[in-house]
Amino acid sequence: MAVILGGFYRIVGAQFVLAMVLAMAAPILVNAADAPIGTANAPRVALVLGGGGARGLAHIGVLKVLEEEHVPLVCVIGTSMGALVGGGYAAGRTPEELEARVLKADWQSLLSTQAPRAEKIYRQKENDRIQVTQLEIGLGDDGKLGLPGSVVSSQPIERFLREMTLAGTVQHFDQLATPFRAIASDLENGNMVVMNDGDIVTAMRASMAVPGLFATVERNGHTLVDGGISRNLPVDIAKSECHADVVIAVDVGTPPLKSEQIRSVLDVADQLARLMVVQNTKIQEQAMTSRDVLLQPDFGGLASTDFDKAKPMIAAGEKAARDQLAAIKRYTAPAEQYRGWLIARQDRRLAPKPIDSVELAGLKRVNPDVVREALDVTPGKPLDVEHLDQQLSRVYGRGDFSRLTYELTDTGAGQHLKLIPLEKDWGPNYLSFGLSVGTDFASSNPYSLTARYRRPWVNSLGAEWLAAVRVGEDRLIGTEFYQPLQLDGLAFVAPFAYTRERPLDFWQGGTRQAEYQYQQTKAGLDIGSSWNSYGEVRAGVQYQSGSLRLSVGSPQLNGSGYGYDYGLHASLNFDQLDSLNFPTHGQQVQLYGYRAIGHGGDVSENSQIGGFRITQAAEWGNVAGHAMLRGHFQKGDSISDLDWLGGLFKLSSYRSQELAGESLLYGRLSVYRPFDFFGQKLGNIGLALESGRVYGPVGPSNESWHYSTTAFWGMETFLGPIYLGGAYGDNRMARFYFTLGNPF
Repeated sequence: MAVILGGFYRIVGAQFVLAMVLAMAAPILVNAADAPIGTANAPRVALVLGGGGARGLAHIGVLKVLEEEHVPLVCVIGTSMGALVGGGYAAGRTPEELEARVLKADWQSLLSTQAPRAEKIYRQKENDRIQVTQLEIGLGDDGKLGLPGSVVSSQPIERFLREMTLAGTVQHFDQLATPFRAIASDLENGNMVVMNDGDIVTAMRASMAVPGLFATVERNGHTLVDGGISRNLPVDIAKSECHADVVIAVDVGTPPLKSEQIRSVLDVADQLARLMVVQNTKIQEQAMTSRDVLLQPDFGGLASTDFDKAKPMIAAGEKAARDQLAAIKRYTAPAEQYRGWLIARQDRRLAPKPIDSVELAGLKRVNPDVVREALDVTPGKPLDVEHLDQQLSRVYGRGDFSRLTYELTDTGAGQHLKLIPLEKDWGPNYLSFGLSVGTDFASSNPYSLTARYRRPWVNSLGAEWLAAVRVGEDRLIGTEFYQPLQLDGLAFVAPFAYTRERPLDFWQGGTRQAEYQYQQTKAGLDIGSSWNSYGEVRAGVQYQSGSLRLSVGSPQLNGSGYGYDYGLHASLNFDQLDSLNFPTHGQQVQLYGYRAIGHGGDVSENSQIGGFRITQAAEWGNVAGHAMLRGHFQKGDSISDLDWLGGLFKLSSYRSQELAGESLLYGRLSVYRPFDFFGQKLGNIGLALESGRVYGPVGPSNESWHYSTTAFWGMETFLGPIYLGGAYGDNRMARFYFTLGNPF
């Protein structure tokens, strides 16, 4: 964990000679903050901030009380979340500034398993549409499988830490506003590593690198992980490195589970992790003397994962400090002396310095020019952190890196910036899978399993080969080779081909009359332009065919059979939704068109096809929603591109595919809000109003407007969205749904 070191001795008379002797025998930290602390006999007070996940936010409450009581600190030492709070304070942030930032922070995004959706390049957003998980299993060219080294993307949290530390750094952490140490653990041997120099954000991140959750940090030849493994409450480091006479230690660790709480193998693993931390914490607490102060906030039911409860966490720390106010007041400094300490602290508050040199770490597969163009840094000027973060986010959104960060090294008059792009190292081939199942508890139970293969960076321009296979009720096999003509993807070519087969039901009077197998095949060559995270435009030549084969029931179509055509098509896609399923802001626009110039088969003519899909999301306090309008229009007798309504969020009171035709219009207005269950956020509850109409029906005539009202509960999961809902509409039918991935 992180330790902030500092101290002060005011020497008078004969004590000066003694101090010089001691200084030669055992080096101590000396800085300007020591001068005004107190008399020659004033104790050196160090603050130790332990790790404990979200509970570590209680440290801010403790700092508020210490400043109220005028307790000067010679150093701050932090482990894990203690390093986050301690590092921010050591950089010069006040407790009030720290509190404002953690209360404002979107912890769900900071601790997300992936980059924010709006920052991903458009091709990455297509994962949502084909419903595969974000977890990519690596496949080496030698056939070996690999997995990513962490679950949570460290990209957002590193940007947060950079802002918390005022985008600055120092050569040695003794030079900070309050001297600081961060504690990490060496993953190779479990030894404690005390970090006292270099880039402060790197030190803080290393201290917080929970194994398997966050990516490890390479520093000075060591692979570092969370300091809680070796020293969750580093009291001894405060005394040895800070030469502290007094330690105020804040223990926010999670207590061990009770016997009755250990019921599964996951509980056993959780308990082992807790015991490991508790044991090394207990040793440190037992070494504390009567002069030291141990604070153990009472969190009640607050858990280490409750980052959305920052306010009560801070309050718990504040209360713990006030409960021991008598012990803390022993170390109050006179007002004038404390004022001098604050002024000296403010004078050393971190600030960006001019960038005097830039370095880019080496890359193996990714073209370094992709990263180099993000280094839009002007030498001789202070770093524009916000602009650099935006540039890095854009590059990170390509999906080529497990981590894309930078380090700052103080050079005296300026700073050296080193950009560190860590490529995904468990490839170079990647496999991802998706499961989609559902039921309307009556006649429809669709399911499918999708596997996708991706090979990025086939060449130096960033060519990518994609292939997908889907089995189940909806079957598909397809491939695309995406070849940029320039590195930024502003121009590209993309040959593609796929074939898809799925059942198509025909209903009349609430009874299914027949089931056909509907097969579509498309192949073509596109040229286009990509607009990074915003979208892309394509145009090209395309061949498409369709066939209907009766499998159950009596024939309902005179024109069942086979038809094909070929022609020109174009599409425009824009996507800035923050979430595909429960968006709170952003827009999505899809426009497409096709014109046949030749045709053949049993059922075909030169058809013209066009369509659109527009979504606008908004948020009002704790309530969010979106409006969606979709249209699909076809002119000419063709079965190569049929569409339908019916099923969840496709006119939900109607059975899946109950309203099928050549053209349609559909609109939906959805509103939803978080669902709290005993203090835990479990997805969203919402209401959707739907309306739709089919034109040129391929079954019984149903050319009229239809309506549905749908109440639902939904939640994002690792495997995709889960929905539980019920609908009622103009057909005077109630229909209920449960889906994972929504295959309707």
